[in-house]
Amino acid sequence: MDLVILSADGTALRQTDDFSLDLAYGDDENDFELSALSGTALSRGMRWCVDGTPYGGIVDTVGVSSTSDGVTALSYKGRDVHGIMVAKVIEPDAGQAYLTVSGEANTVIGQMLARLSVDGWLRASAEDSGIQVGSYRFNRYVDLWTGLRMMLASVSAR
Repeated sequence: MDLVILSADGTALRQTDDFSLDLAYGDDENDFELSALSGTALSRGMRWCVDGTPYGGIVDTVGVSSTSDGVTALSYKGRDVHGIMVAKVIEPDAGQAYLTVSGEANTVIGQMLARLSVDGWLRASAEDSGIQVGSYRFNRYVDLWTGLRMMLASVSAR
C-alpha cells in the first residue's frame, strides 16, 4: 500500500511505502497520526491519501522524534477525510430556514461537496446509485458528515 503525498492544493508530489498510520474515523474520532522516516517531510496544510481507499487527511501538526539508534522520525497529526467533513457546516440559502435537496444520491452528494468547497478534496461517485433522495431537508447548521449520513439513512442507504 502506497501513501500519496499531496501539496495543500491537492497536487500529487510523491509516493512512499515507508510509513505507519493510526487512523480513526466514525462518530467519535476523525483524525490520524502518520509517521514516516525523514526524507518524506510534510508541512502543515499538506494532504495525503492512499489511492483506491477512503483513507486520507490534512496535516494540522508536525512533530519530530529520534530513536535510540539515531534515526529521526517525523510524526504528523490532523483531520482525516471525515474530520474535514465534520468541519464544514451545511447552511440554508439566504432567506431560507432550511436547506432542502432532492435527486439521485451521488449527484446530491457531489452538489453538497461543491457547495461546501471540499470537491477539490473529495469526490462523489459519478455512477448512478439507483437511490433517489426525495426532498430531503437538512437539520439547521449540521456538519456535512452528519448531514450526509442522515440524508442517506432517510432513504435506507449509507
